[in-house]
Amino acid sequence: MTDSAEQTADLLRQALVYEGAGQLERARQVYVRALQSQPQDTSIYNRLGLVLQKEGKLDEALTCYGRALAIDSGDATAHYNRGVALFEQELLVDAAASFERSIASEPASATAHNNLGYTLYCMGQYVEAERHYGRALELEPDLVDANWNLCILHLLMGDLRAGWERFTYRHAMSPFPRRVQTKPSWEGQPLSGQTILLYKESGLGDTIQFARYAPLVAERGARVVFEVQPELMRLFQTLDGVDLLVKRGAQLPEFDYECSIMDLPRIFGTTLQLVPAAPYLSANPILARRWHKQLGPGFKAGLVWAGNPKLPNDRHRSIPVTRLEPLLSTDVHWISLQKGPAAAQASDGPAGMRLLPLGEKLDDFAETAAVIENLDLVITVDTSVAHLGGALGKRVWLLLPFVPDWRWLAEREDSPWYPGTRLFRQTEFGNWSSVIERVARELRALPETQRPRGVIARLKHGLRRFHER
Repeated sequence: MTDSAEQTADLLRQALVYEGAGQLERARQVYVRALQSQPQDTSIYNRLGLVLQKEGKLDEALTCYGRALAIDSGDATAHYNRGVALFEQELLVDAAASFERSIASEPASATAHNNLGYTLYCMGQYVEAERHYGRALELEPDLVDANWNLCILHLLMGDLRAGWERFTYRHAMSPFPRRVQTKPSWEGQPLSGQTILLYKESGLGDTIQFARYAPLVAERGARVVFEVQPELMRLFQTLDGVDLLVKRGAQLPEFDYECSIMDLPRIFGTTLQLVPAAPYLSANPILARRWHKQLGPGFKAGLVWAGNPKLPNDRHRSIPVTRLEPLLSTDVHWISLQKGPAAAQASDGPAGMRLLPLGEKLDDFAETAAVIENLDLVITVDTSVAHLGGALGKRVWLLLPFVPDWRWLAEREDSPWYPGTRLFRQTEFGNWSSVIERVARELRALPETQRPRGVIARLKHGLRRFHER
């Protein structure tokens, strides 16, 4: 090895140490020095590009990959890295083309096939996405990302059984330990006389959606203990099949088996035809009557326009309230159910002037359910309120991005999970305007005869259920 080559090798080792320690600026500076002595080394351009990506400097990273490809147009790694950077910029067509070129140079790359599949998935090209996921798994059967991506695709396309078979890969994607390691996990065996702990695994929406399985577990003869988030404690007092509710973090009673509620669809063999029916939750009639007095008469619609901004995909599902002006100009009494940072938008400009802001007065989901019980319609983006309205059996209009979460399936306007929910989908990536205009037209055309029965009749029904329990 020449002195120059040895010096370059030392620099690359040094850069990798800095990179591994998270000292990206130092790593970048060392890679630049290495390129001064080896300006034709495409691997250095690729390493420098990856550091720039980690720093969020995507355009500079793309320049590095371009220089590598100018030296070697068949560099599979540069094409692959370029595809990742373009995907992060949401330039999906260009990203797909880069992954295709990477595969052309290196056909046996399972990760390139998987990334191309996911890019096509995000473009709504589900058949082609499945083909590339399948090829990735032929090359590397245990590739976690490809197994999980194929799972989500099966669920989205309505092949629930195939989806549930791979649903356990979620733990490899985002490790979530079993609630109690010393107890056996329930897999569907008889439970006569046994106590089972059901527990939440992820967000509030998931907990609401899969709470419907608690009565089915109880039918197996179990005493059901259900550990849930504090915000759901009062609401879930109306859930059948639960013997004891426990707030997350509180001391647990003795039990024989444990089971995440996210495993219950697989255990019960859920298909589109076998989804446990909604409604399965009720509003507390006392709280609902209190809100009925405050909200008054007229056609009332609840509105939620934003989800949790900390979630990585939130920018695709949330909508600034100012974009909803066509809805808010209709002859409807608008109630803001929005919580979190976006709740402040309820007072923004002319649109906000038409909203009654209640979100920050709703301390938990029992309070939100009581408000929703008094509404004729809930219009929401994909948040936990969509699940709450559906679980209560209320009429919900759900605004969905071009590629929705798997549970809303592909293309359909209805939901087997929530029969009272109607789906309004983007027809092209990122375009909310046509969705909002369509919902506004539907609101204006909504005949009086289609409006739900009066809230007092519903409250009397809820009061009977409350006393029966």
